[in-house]
Amino acid sequence: MISAGAPSADLPARGGETAPSSVQARPADPAEACPLCGAALAREQEWCLSCGAAARTRVAPAPSWRAPIVLASVLVLVFLGVLAGALVKLAYGSVARPAPLTRVMTSAPAGAPATAGAGATRAR
Repeated sequence: MISAGAPSADLPARGGETAPSSVQARPADPAEACPLCGAALAREQEWCLSCGAAARTRVAPAPSWRAPIVLASVLVLVFLGVLAGALVKLAYGSVARPAPLTRVMTSAPAGAPATAGAGATRAR
């Protein structure tokens, strides 16, 4: 069996010449078949020419984005919670409210003598 990519000895090469015998396609070993469709593969072939599957190449799986997305979501939620707490504290709790002042005013009884106040002078 001849692989699809190799030139045949029967077909003329470029310029009308026949292909030399060293370029002829090697027959595929029975063990060398595409794992997906079973088409014959040449020794140097890494991909199946019939179905396009990786014959001898291992395709790495796509990275999982679940853990980074969950971590970023948790960090954003924590950040928003801290921001909301800071805004609430700024709006309602950052300024200490002074205790209400209570003034007790007493008045002197009527007929009591006036005490020496600010206007009184001292004798020397």
